Amino acid sequence: KVLTRNYDSIRAAGRMRQAWQTRPLGPAARTDFSAALRFAQGNITEPGEPEALKGIAALWASHASARPSPAADRSMQAGLDELVRVNELGMQQLADQAQRQNRLILLGLLGIVAVTLLLTLLIARRLARGLARPLIQMTEEIGRPRSFDRPLQLPEADSRELEVLRLRLQEWWEQARRKQRERL
Repeated sequence: KVLTRNYDSIRAAGRMRQAWQTRPLGPAARTDFSAALRFAQGNITEPGEPEALKGIAALWASHASARPSPAADRSMQAGLDELVRVNELGMQQLADQAQRQNRLILLGLLGIVAVTLLLTLLIARRLARGLARPLIQMTEEIGRPRSFDRPLQLPEADSRELEVLRLRLQEWWEQARRKQRERL
């Protein structure tokens, strides 16, 4: 909202400049200048703006009806330039502040993404180890050369799926063991 008000003050300065430069200074130009000045006086948003408007208003009061001197003309142009400069500076400061906030938001989001990724990797690693360790132990136990005389020593499983696998492997081992005994 302040950004829009600064822009409106710059536009009012432009209208005042255009009216001031109109020669001869007719009633329409006087009305335009006065309206733009009143608008700018009611639309102060930046430090330095009241002082610039005070100088513009004083020059306007003394030269609204008479032809301004070259010195008064330069003073009016300088006052209008100052009004524009102060509002442009305010707009630039707002833009810089918005840019800093956007940078902070972006850095915060990147931090959240990095932490989320790290946590995801840690969880995935833990789950993979929890799954891989029993599978490796089961594979090693089954792969050892032995006779069917000894039962399998499979590790207890942490998950339901691994427990089902462990039970099925033990059943298979027992079936193979029975068939081996029947042959003998």
